[in-house]
Amino acid sequence: MQKTNTLSECANAVHSGDYDRFLCTLFAPAVSREAIFALLALNLEIARIPEVTQEDIIAHIRYAWWREALGECAEGKPTKRHAIINVLHDYIFNKTLNINIINDYINARCVDIECKPPASIDALIAYCSNTSGNLSMLMAQAMNVTATSHSEAVRQSGTAWALIGLLRAFRFHALQGRLTLPPDLLSDAGLSLERVIQGEWNNGLAEAVKKIVDMSVQLIQGNQKIYDDNISCLNYFKRQDALTRAYVRRLRARDYNITQPTLEYGKLRKLFILLRG
Repeated sequence: MQKTNTLSECANAVHSGDYDRFLCTLFAPAVSREAIFALLALNLEIARIPEVTQEDIIAHIRYAWWREALGECAEGKPTKRHAIINVLHDYIFNKTLNINIINDYINARCVDIECKPPASIDALIAYCSNTSGNLSMLMAQAMNVTATSHSEAVRQSGTAWALIGLLRAFRFHALQGRLTLPPDLLSDAGLSLERVIQGEWNNGLAEAVKKIVDMSVQLIQGNQKIYDDNISCLNYFKRQDALTRAYVRRLRARDYNITQPTLEYGKLRKLFILLRG
């Protein structure tokens, strides 16, 4: 995609690789946007590691590089020549961003190189909380969101976003031979990944997907009151939840069939959803 010249390097990366959350970031406080773009760009870099490395040891070296580079920010060492590090350095050094949460996030993403499906729905939720939930916590810190009740809403927003995101990306991952749902969901429905790729679907698997969708809705159902009662720094998460609910409606309209290629919304429709909040 052609770069948007008016945006920073981090914002351009997010515009190209994570357009939904790029749009959500436009609703965040202006003073915090570049830090959010940097965190989302970091997420893209970390998520890409298993895709660009063929050997696990190389992937682990890349993860270690990010841990070391971000850890040096906490120690106040000179910034490495990287756009993401340049933006995040002071946020980490002055402890606006918690380095322990950053490391927890990176460690949780390390399981991606194993390409193993989660053992259970509980494990799936834990993965989403430790990855996207922690990422959302860091974005909230960049916006100076510190209240405990707010932090819980933020983590739940990120977790629900990731759960729905994995369902939306199921077809993409399946075509790569990667199963991102607990295997027993397929086996209990009498299906295999190969058969699902070939287009087979049944009510048993639809019920399993519905269970995950309903859990996502439960995670964010109490957030709206917190958003309405508090300051504008939570606007990002309010919009993220709005998109999550929109994708839930789309999944329900498709009878929870996540093998269909028509689960996305057009750009204008997404913007309309976000403006409505």
